[in-house]
Amino acid sequence: MFVIFGIRRVKKPVENGLRLRRSCDRCHFLSELQEHSLRSYFTIIFIPLVPLGKGESLLICSRCEAAFYPQAEDYLAAGEGAAVAERAIITCAYCDGRLRVPAMRGKKLLVTCPHCKEKFSLELNEKL
Repeated sequence: MFVIFGIRRVKKPVENGLRLRRSCDRCHFLSELQEHSLRSYFTIIFIPLVPLGKGESLLICSRCEAAFYPQAEDYLAAGEGAAVAERAIITCAYCDGRLRVPAMRGKKLLVTCPHCKEKFSLELNEKL
């Protein structure tokens, strides 16, 4: 009788997990990063049977499948994004591209244009 056993890592999306829309560090495109759970399993005949350990949380890029460990800033940014439903559409000062930013009046924002990658500061006034 021939039995094949080993260890396999299984990746599953986390239901109601963290979702961010930002520039990926690997492919440099604006894409969605979704939280996944990565867990090791003991396998027999390539079938995962017994989980080994608790597992870890990763953010996976929807375009290039690159994996990143979530940072504390990611969770804070997701919380602010959920709280701020109002958005303002602005025009880039360099390439005239249109982009959507949170409408946080009276605060100064540092914006990176997703089209030309130029950074500029912006302060929204009450008229927007």
